[in-house]
Amino acid sequence: MKYSGQQKEQIDQIVSFLVTNKPLTFEECIVWARLQFERDYNNDIRQLLFSLPKDAVTSTGQPFWSGPKRAPEPLVFNSNDVSPFIREIHVKTLIRLFDLKPTHLEYVIAAANLHAFNYGLRGDTNSALFRKVADSVIVPEFTPKSGVKVQISDNDPVPQNTSNAGKL
Repeated sequence: MKYSGQQKEQIDQIVSFLVTNKPLTFEECIVWARLQFERDYNNDIRQLLFSLPKDAVTSTGQPFWSGPKRAPEPLVFNSNDVSPFIREIHVKTLIRLFDLKPTHLEYVIAAANLHAFNYGLRGDTNSALFRKVADSVIVPEFTPKSGVKVQISDNDPVPQNTSNAGKL
């Protein structure tokens, strides 16, 4: 009963997971992970800023993005990006000595390996392979959607956006 009325969406999601979007190779898992990065750290943030721009105000006329709420910045994928705390140190030395991987690439490596595991595919951790595949992915151009509802406070009901239906 908890999911009543959502059977079609659930069946569509199952078909997507098991048929239409099922990866057959590990490289497909890398592409999937790269696109997840784009969705989570760029597109969703750009959509939020489209719905609630940096100059948005509350019903009382106060700036929405103030106090503890700071407007987020979308990330642009960079397979050579490193964590901010190690930028000040000689990065190439740290990467060589401690086998550090760039932050954005770490996300893709972890996500691709988890995705591969779920489908019984053998994973990998070769940074060169990930960099080559992730950097070659053609990312669709972001287009903001009008009318997307945003939950502004914890007391507001959670919006039923179909654009988030595919999120895991």
